[in-house]
Formats: sequence, structure tokens, C-alpha cells
Amino acid sequence: MTAQKKRVLLIDDSRLALKKLQAILSQLNCDVIEAEDGKSGLLLAEKIEPDLIVLDVQMPEMDGLETLKALRKNPKFKDTPIVMLTVQSDAKTVAQALTGQIQDYILKDSDPQSIRERLRKYTS
Repeated sequence: MTAQKKRVLLIDDSRLALKKLQAILSQLNCDVIEAEDGKSGLLLAEKIEPDLIVLDVQMPEMDGLETLKALRKNPKFKDTPIVMLTVQSDAKTVAQALTGQIQDYILKDSDPQSIRERLRKYTS
């Protein structure tokens, strides 16, 4: 019997980032569901109950930090692994501000191989 595919919710307003991560997660045999902002991401999370959430920091309307707070307030997602996507300039802020709230953060401009290795921990 084959292992159940992990359901991964990608929340990012960048089409390019979504495509890159979709490709990487597909290689890791995951079902990927995409949301383009925090609000739709929260709604989708409720509906699909993902095994992993990959969340961008900088998004319009509801940014990644607000989305993270809303997810962690919901008992359904208190133990769901969350990995934040960030650019170099706010990596330090994310690391300091979110200690204990997220499992990891990934720089958006990292090479696909290192992103795959980081995400493998949460999808195996």
C-alpha cells in the first residue's frame, strides 16, 4: 500500500514563487493547494486541514505574520508545521519574532535543491 500523500497549503501572492514551490513539492509527492493571500489561505486551511503550511511573509491585505497568528489561535492548527517564506531583508526579523511559532523559514531565493531538502523534513 502506498503512503498517503501529504497535503500542503501554499500561501503566497507571487505566481513565480507558487510555481517554484509547486514543482518542488510535487517532486516530494505532495498534494499542493494554493492560496494567493492570507484570508483565502485561512479559509482553505479550514476546509482541507493541511499536513504542512508554507506561508509567505510579505502579502497584501493580510500579511504572513497576521495569517500565522490567526492559524495558531485555531486549535486545529496548533500542531501543524508552518514554514515561512521570506526574502533576505526580513529573515532576521522573522527568526526573532516567530521563535516557537514556526518550524522553519526558507529564503525565497534559495536554490531548489536546498528548499527541497528543508521541506522534505515536513513531508516524509
